[in-house]
Amino acid sequence: MNNFNIIEELGGQKNRKFSSIFLVQRKSDQEKYVLKCVEKKAHTILQQEKLRLESQFQGKEPFLQKTIDCWEDSQSIYLLKEYIVGEPLDSWWNKQNTPKLERIKFLIAGLAPAFNYLKENKIAHNDIKPSNILASSRNGKTELILIDFGLAFYFPKTDNQEVLFSLGYSSPELILSKKSIVNHSSDIFSLGIVFYQLWTGKIPLTHPNPTVFTNLQITHALTNSDSIPDKLFQIIAKMCVKHQFRLPPNQLTEDEVIKALIEAQKRRYFSIDDVILDTQQMEIKSRWKCLIKIFSKSNRRNK
Repeated sequence: MNNFNIIEELGGQKNRKFSSIFLVQRKSDQEKYVLKCVEKKAHTILQQEKLRLESQFQGKEPFLQKTIDCWEDSQSIYLLKEYIVGEPLDSWWNKQNTPKLERIKFLIAGLAPAFNYLKENKIAHNDIKPSNILASSRNGKTELILIDFGLAFYFPKTDNQEVLFSLGYSSPELILSKKSIVNHSSDIFSLGIVFYQLWTGKIPLTHPNPTVFTNLQITHALTNSDSIPDKLFQIIAKMCVKHQFRLPPNQLTEDEVIKALIEAQKRRYFSIDDVILDTQQMEIKSRWKCLIKIFSKSNRRNK
């Protein structure tokens, strides 16, 4: 820490009980970075492991936040990350004046490089949400950068140990700690929830009771709010397919739960390129409908 000056705290420090994030400036060259810190305490074991895991993913691609350095001393663990001038996806979304459908199409195309990278490298990010996608202006255009790999791991895993997850965005297999079957479709699921939230302004199936909220996230299918066009909702629903359990999963055998979850995964998209393709086909069908309407009106006039 002696090599850096702290400029400001980041990330809503009031809500961070066990870790801190700072915008810092290196004294030697005045370069700015993001510095994450976790104190080595008995109650921060999970946060320590999360930071160590994040340090392992050091992608050099422009659509990923780069890891610069990671070190430890007797009191804390430190992770130095690239500083990106940008804003969280939901903040960017709310400032746009373009039609919502155009924004969704832009996001799908803009996130394709990052999601294809995850798929090709068999990385499950496990924390896809608006705050972990930054919209940054580079070379005169908006680019999307995926950040925070603290919950990521390479798949397939061989264990089903308990994991941290973001309730509201995470797939049922992640919520149920079935790490052995978490894969790229799990991130596609979370991205579908992000699209739903951006369009409607709310996370689907929320409830003030955390237990009820969790059960809804695990079992209940998405329902369409009136504002989402049917064709787009069909795409989002396919991104977010989940099994509708007949009984609470904890009353079923491990094999029954895993089998049900895998069957649901098979019905999801497993590539963002397929999401792009269906979005394009949705556009083509819409254009044909418009042409048919115009043609029908023309015929009626001629008669």
